[in-house]
Amino acid sequence: MDTRVKIDRNQFLELKDIEIYRQIIPESLAKISGKVGGGDKKLKERLINEMTQGQQSIFMFMIIYFHNVVGWHLFLYGFSTELKRGMFGRIKDGLKYLGDKDLLSNISQVEMRYKKLKEINPNQNLFEDVDIEYEKIKEKSFKNATQYIKNHTNEFFIFEDI
Repeated sequence: MDTRVKIDRNQFLELKDIEIYRQIIPESLAKISGKVGGGDKKLKERLINEMTQGQQSIFMFMIIYFHNVVGWHLFLYGFSTELKRGMFGRIKDGLKYLGDKDLLSNISQVEMRYKKLKEINPNQNLFEDVDIEYEKIKEKSFKNATQYIKNHTNEFFIFEDI
């Protein structure tokens, strides 16, 4: 299955950086990816595995960037099932592939602390220091990931000249 998205070249050129992310996820994955811990897990896994390494890396970045909006403790609480199934490894592999050393370091700190906890209490933030660090680096990481997409458009899009 081709995991690239069809788009008009002129439409692509007019997209703002944030809008690019709304376009790059294939419709089949978009339908199930919004369901944290839900959806057809086998289908989700199959679709992710069919993506290129770059697509997977950007998808892992997107999970962090678009879901970690109020702090690591709530991100970890919401994604605890996926994290127990090895999602930390996939995220870290993706960040390594994108060359994002700062975000990789941040998530590695989060992972080490998370593994020492028995459970995450959504009402108690034990990650404030790494939240502060994340806030300092997230825009640089966003620009890095966006630049990867722009430099590898053929990995994400099939341009249709309409």
